[in-house]
Amino acid sequence: MYRNSSPKREENKPPRKLRDVLLDFYYQLIPIITINFYWLLFTIPVVTAPAAVLALFHCSDLVVRGDSPGWSDFIEGFRKYFWTSWLWLLIDLAVMAILGANVWFYASIGAVWSSMVEGLTIGILVIWLVIQFYVPAVIVIQEKKNLRQSVLNAAILVSSRLFVMGGTVLLIGVLYCLSIILPPLWVCFTAGVGAYVTSRVVMGALLRIQKRQDKAKEQKEQNQTPLR
Repeated sequence: MYRNSSPKREENKPPRKLRDVLLDFYYQLIPIITINFYWLLFTIPVVTAPAAVLALFHCSDLVVRGDSPGWSDFIEGFRKYFWTSWLWLLIDLAVMAILGANVWFYASIGAVWSSMVEGLTIGILVIWLVIQFYVPAVIVIQEKKNLRQSVLNAAILVSSRLFVMGGTVLLIGVLYCLSIILPPLWVCFTAGVGAYVTSRVVMGALLRIQKRQDKAKEQKEQNQTPLR
């Protein structure tokens, strides 16, 4: 279902000092800023913008795994996900348009029951937007490039850690709003940091689920072991 989702780690590694943590962040920030520049460059032409987003997440996933992606990695992701990115965008826009039209319709009725349906529709729209926030990270980590399965898997990951992933969306949303006020942040690192944090959260949620499944499998095998 997914590629090997474990970042590079060393066994029996001693506790890290603050200096080591800061150095790791610094070394990861360099490729993040680099791929952010590539994303910005490919976002200028509208036709390449959707593919640039998935290429950004493709490189962010590599950073999370401990690699240092470059130009060739960005181009690889851009070519690999070009058509998938446009399909994802069109479906996403269609769903949001349908839900938005329903909100407008029920709001125009003005009845009590329509207000309840309107609120329910707004809730569904919010949930859909949160799920879509994580779809790009799931697409690049998934072995089979099936968009419907990617959306479903993103929904499963969000439901497994709803508060963490919902809070992450809010924090990155604040960063995006701040970058609207200060546009140079977009040039420097905003999109890259957003993609990196999203990829890292997805990786953490996936590892959590895999650990739970491995533990359940191990317990099941122990229960099925015949007594001697």
